[in-house]
Amino acid sequence: MIVGEPRQAPLGNTTKLVGVEGDEAHEPEFMGRKYRYDLLDTVAEILPNARRCMYCLKPEAELVNVVRDDEIEYASYSNVAVCGSVWVCPVCSHVISEQRREETQDRLNVWHAAGFPTYHIIHTIQHHQGESCKVVVDGLLDAMTRFWNGKVVRRLQEENSLVGRVAALEGTYGFNGWHPHRHTTVFGEKWLTDEELNTLEREMSAYWQAVLERTGRYASVDYGLKIVRGSDMLADYLNKFGRLPSSEEALRAWTEASELTKANLKVSSSGLSMMGLLVAYDQTHEPEIAALFREYAEAFKGKKQLVWSPGMIDRIEALRITPRPEPVSRANRIICQIPREQWHEICKRRLRGKVLVVAGRGGDQALKDYLQGEGIRDCYYPYLEIDVLEEGVTIDLYEYVWGEVRGGDLAGDDLAGDQAGPLADVYQKSIFAIN
Repeated sequence: MIVGEPRQAPLGNTTKLVGVEGDEAHEPEFMGRKYRYDLLDTVAEILPNARRCMYCLKPEAELVNVVRDDEIEYASYSNVAVCGSVWVCPVCSHVISEQRREETQDRLNVWHAAGFPTYHIIHTIQHHQGESCKVVVDGLLDAMTRFWNGKVVRRLQEENSLVGRVAALEGTYGFNGWHPHRHTTVFGEKWLTDEELNTLEREMSAYWQAVLERTGRYASVDYGLKIVRGSDMLADYLNKFGRLPSSEEALRAWTEASELTKANLKVSSSGLSMMGLLVAYDQTHEPEIAALFREYAEAFKGKKQLVWSPGMIDRIEALRITPRPEPVSRANRIICQIPREQWHEICKRRLRGKVLVVAGRGGDQALKDYLQGEGIRDCYYPYLEIDVLEEGVTIDLYEYVWGEVRGGDLAGDDLAGDQAGPLADVYQKSIFAIN
């Protein structure tokens, strides 16, 4: 298939495929996480250069660390290179979008706590089967720039005390082809009545139609531009998915920030997002779906997923009464170190996600049993070596020596006293693990 030529929508039953992300209440979180890592191999199959994400080790690194947070039973990797793509990587996009969601939600909370409202605007343009993704996306972004820079919209913002915005780009594929659209949360300094909001939507919609006409495009009069209050986001969720979130937790969690930052991870009733396309290809291996994903990746490459208007973040921060919460510092442990050869075998066999699930839920011994059961040997489990040391070396002392050696603050000559022998054993194991 040549991208951009007329084609039939390769959806069929794929629109009914389970969504891995949109509403994680469909399955336990750890299963969704495992599948995200499995989909890294699906991306690598479609986009060969994407294989570098979570596959190659960082420069100078020889071991991949499995790090565990014992308090929340969560494991992660370190010493591996990541791609950082919010558009095509199922692992990086999840991490990045969650970080952005937390930051955006925090700023929205500050704005709302000061007594100010927000309004959510959705811009769409016409699209049809056979039109290339890049043409539609570039057309939307060009029209958006013209729209916000126009005198009419600047006047409307001033008249309605709209002082800034944050915008997110989203794209899906459905029976009518590529459907890129822009979600924009606008920050206001006065509460608009229903009549004022309807008037604002009507005037902005008319100007949006005029902008599109000048660029040779058009949009539905009814759906080309819609405005809702920020508090009405659950209604938008209902319209998008044809249902409410399936759990009370998900119901409370879906907010303006979610709509702005996690759109590329959703699977809606009207089309397939990035994650939806990956799931569809992983389950069907249809070449046409792979071609669609490559087309999507090329069109969105280099585009900004989330954009704040100049000065808006500073305006919000000036309203902050309490300091922004600091990230929680946790005492993570390196429970396993995997040599390069064994790591590549784990990647080849699509075990990266399962390793984290086992490590998080079961800990050191469970991970060792699992890897050895899979034939992955010659990995180092530092905390499981404690029981072979001489009596009197406590776990706290072991962790101290391990940490000091890793930090380069302890040398072999520093070991002395009654525990010189046992500590020397720890020291040698630590040096082995590092080198």
